[in-house]
Amino acid sequence: MKFEILTQEDILLVHRKALDILERAGVKVESRKVLDMMAGAGCEVDFGESRIRFPRGLVDDCLKLAPGKFVLGSLDGEHDMLLGEGNTYVATDGQGCFAADMETGKREYSTMKDLTDAARLVDALDYIDCFWPIVTAGDVPDGSRTLHEIVECWKVSTKHITADCFNEAQAGYFIEILGEILGGKENIAKKNLLSACCCPVSPLLFEGPMLEGTIRLGEAGIPVLVLPMPIAGTTAPMSLFSTIIQNCAEVLAGNTILQTAHPGRPVIYGAAPGVLDMSTTLFCVGSPEGALQNAACAEMARHYGMPCLISMGGADAQTPGIQAAAERMVSMVPGFMTGADLICGVGLTGTAQCLYREELVIGEDLVGYCRRVAKGVGTGEAHALSDLVVEAGPGGSFIAEESTVEYLYNGEHYMPKAFCREGGATWENSPKKDIMEFARGRAREILGEPAKENFDAGLVAGLAKILAAADAELG
Repeated sequence: MKFEILTQEDILLVHRKALDILERAGVKVESRKVLDMMAGAGCEVDFGESRIRFPRGLVDDCLKLAPGKFVLGSLDGEHDMLLGEGNTYVATDGQGCFAADMETGKREYSTMKDLTDAARLVDALDYIDCFWPIVTAGDVPDGSRTLHEIVECWKVSTKHITADCFNEAQAGYFIEILGEILGGKENIAKKNLLSACCCPVSPLLFEGPMLEGTIRLGEAGIPVLVLPMPIAGTTAPMSLFSTIIQNCAEVLAGNTILQTAHPGRPVIYGAAPGVLDMSTTLFCVGSPEGALQNAACAEMARHYGMPCLISMGGADAQTPGIQAAAERMVSMVPGFMTGADLICGVGLTGTAQCLYREELVIGEDLVGYCRRVAKGVGTGEAHALSDLVVEAGPGGSFIAEESTVEYLYNGEHYMPKAFCREGGATWENSPKKDIMEFARGRAREILGEPAKENFDAGLVAGLAKILAAADAELG
């Protein structure tokens, strides 16, 4: 079941306006390597301003090179994500910098322990398919931090990881790590265990070192998520539609550069547009306007035949509770109903800054409800069951019918994991009476189990050697 925000006329207008922006304004990239490459591809390059202006034909040609379907793999192969096949997967939010203690609620700057706890929870929760390191590990060397994060998370979780690569030197170590894990660099593109996130700086700027690192990862065929984050009224014009256009222009610029470097490279059309609360000057991750913008961006990705990731499910509420749940639900429903490939945003509160472990548990039912709404109602003769109504007649019952059991378990009726539907005296004594305490209990249960050990001693030693070299060069 789908709904649409943009008409076909709107979609074509977004494309035309995005091409106009790229042709007239272009993007700024402070990288001589990228400037030279794009000049060679036929772009108008102003080396003094580090500005690239794109011919419309080149942008369209590079769109044709971007694969419409590919797999984001997992360590065990059981959690692979088939993008472009009509599936909607869920990813955590990423790059928060605080974590709350489950017992006291006190917030501290996040550490590797907070990150690996989250990775273990994600590994145990079926509804999350992809792990973007949800908080930063502030207790490891900053220059090699992202490398340490992926290694420590894969030690305890088998799910796909999306990570940030900030420069070419880091990219080389990412490739070394993946080659060590997969038994050779030639296996990296076969498995797609890692995808890289490349974020333009809105409006219309790509950081040179990050883009160079992202391009180098293309030597191993690593998929890329181009993820603009334009904010209406500050880093994009105030209208929601104009922000959608700018997001599109920045994705198309990124795709054109990446396809020029490595034709046919898997690229994900990313979107994290949003709005500013003008009364607080804070970015809103759980606003209805942001939900509409992101859902429209998913429609643009579908128009181009590119898999997409949109940013929904975040919460501006500072702590878990009614506001956080409402913000997540309001923003995620449009994402599921537009059929986005990946929806990113669960797990953080406080405008995507703070990890509450129990929020990951509660998210299972929030996502479950959204999935169920998007699935719609089964129709047609197979679902009519009118003969049963005739047979039962006035005052009859259907509780003992085989179809009742069948429909109970075939997915038509969603059964909550954490939400409570008990009543009366039963509710008074239910472990789900206090959903927050129930979620904390479930998180404690998961984290109380022995952590997975996905790597043997030899692999751990090999990875430690790579990380030590990275620390020495980058840390």
